[in-house]
Amino acid sequence: MHRKIPARPLRPTPPPFGPEERARPARSARRAVSALRALGALVVLSVLCAAPASAQVRAATLFPSGAQVTESTLVTPDADGVAVLRLPAAADPATLRLALGGGVQLADVSWKREAPGDAPRVAELRRALERAEAARDATAADLDATQAQIAFWKRQGAAGELKAQDAARLAEAVAQALPGLARDAARLARETQERERAVTDAKAALQRATGGDEAAWLVEVALARPASGALKSPVPVTWTYRARGCGWRPVYTLDALPRADVVRFAFQAEIWQATGADWKGADLTLATLEPRAGLTPPDLAPWILRPRPEARVMKSARNMAAGAAPAMDGAVLLEATAAAPMAAPEMALMGTYAAWKLGARDLAAGKRPRVTLESADWKAEFTYTVRPSVAPEAFLTASVTLDKPMELPEGEALYMVDGAVLGRRAFGNAERTLDLFFGSDPLVATDMRMEDHHTGARGVFDKQRTFSWKWTITTRNNKPYAVSVRIEDPRPVPRDERIRVTTTSQPPAQTDEDTLFWAARLQPGQALGIVHEVAAEAPADMDVLPGR
Repeated sequence: MHRKIPARPLRPTPPPFGPEERARPARSARRAVSALRALGALVVLSVLCAAPASAQVRAATLFPSGAQVTESTLVTPDADGVAVLRLPAAADPATLRLALGGGVQLADVSWKREAPGDAPRVAELRRALERAEAARDATAADLDATQAQIAFWKRQGAAGELKAQDAARLAEAVAQALPGLARDAARLARETQERERAVTDAKAALQRATGGDEAAWLVEVALARPASGALKSPVPVTWTYRARGCGWRPVYTLDALPRADVVRFAFQAEIWQATGADWKGADLTLATLEPRAGLTPPDLAPWILRPRPEARVMKSARNMAAGAAPAMDGAVLLEATAAAPMAAPEMALMGTYAAWKLGARDLAAGKRPRVTLESADWKAEFTYTVRPSVAPEAFLTASVTLDKPMELPEGEALYMVDGAVLGRRAFGNAERTLDLFFGSDPLVATDMRMEDHHTGARGVFDKQRTFSWKWTITTRNNKPYAVSVRIEDPRPVPRDERIRVTTTSQPPAQTDEDTLFWAARLQPGQALGIVHEVAAEAPADMDVLPGR
């Protein structure tokens, strides 16, 4: 509420300065400055009395998209028992929850939009944007002036008939002026582009810090008067709300060290908030799942039983389904201290989501720092996986068995081998065992050659159709140390009981569900040779798709 400044009586205008006063102008100036300062302090005091209560972010839970923020402060209600709070533009006032201290009861809450004053961080970003725009505009103006000079000299060079002597002097002047102007124009064009990029970057930084919204929320909190009729002041208030423009994402590093039989694992969280103000010493928590919000339970979906429609699944759709990330069941709570490097997290079951407590931390608006949540050296068994019927490359595979299941949400991972970067791809885990692939190695070479393949008939009057295949598979270790290899090929599976399939291999193959594989340890320069044969029989009148 605005406090009115009491009116002051008008005074007659004092006479002009006398000789004595004219001799002491400094003293008069000091008195005038003091009067202005006093008046300014009174105006500022009246504005502060009407301003919303300043608060501090005490805690925040960051979800992958959004946050639940907790703030608190002391408010002094006006004569009508109304206190004013300010929420950032990123807040959703419909999710506001208030808790009043001192035995005070809440009577009503309402909110409206109001243009906010900039926090120091946002004001700094706005000044940076203004400087970038001014520099860009100045360079663009210099470029326009230089291009105008170039156009002038070109027009002079294309002028009409001149005397030979004048034409020679003009040609010489044009030849001297144009090269330097052209170089200046090219330089200014590059500088203009660079400064335009600087403007774009400054706008993006301001967008990250404010969420792109220029209007805050003013919340009027009406307090219920006690039976005594007087409200104790000030009143402690704590409130929570959901905010957009905030969040976190997991970032992983997986560095394979085959000679040490170790995968060096690091799990970081990139965190951010765009409320327009810096968070100082806020108790931060990261959560993988945002809890449901609302006053009423969700509607039940109808349960309908009906015949399944016939569907034809394309191969690409099957491949997409096979590559989809599995759903993660169960959850853990990982508690980490605010120190860097952070202590090993403590696990505890939390129901259906995972959470990491970071402790008290500073988080500036628009910044995206990374926080280490977990780091460890995983013991691993390294094998080169080769599937020669699909591709000849041998892929380094690390089989890891953890001490206990670890909830790792889906995120981007940087894959490396002995510190050399291979690339980035998605990673996530909720199991105790996992296989990690670290790309192909050209020093482990495999060749699969078809030695024989034919289709024919057998039996009196061709009662049986026959199919046969024969391959030679050779894998060689060209690395300076011993490696383990696993050569895989699909096991032929008949889909009709009238089809009979036999496989013979030397050395014999092992079976893992629908996969045949050969495992060996190869010394430097050693090769493994495999002869693999498959035979199939089917009735002569059966139309068989051999699959290969």
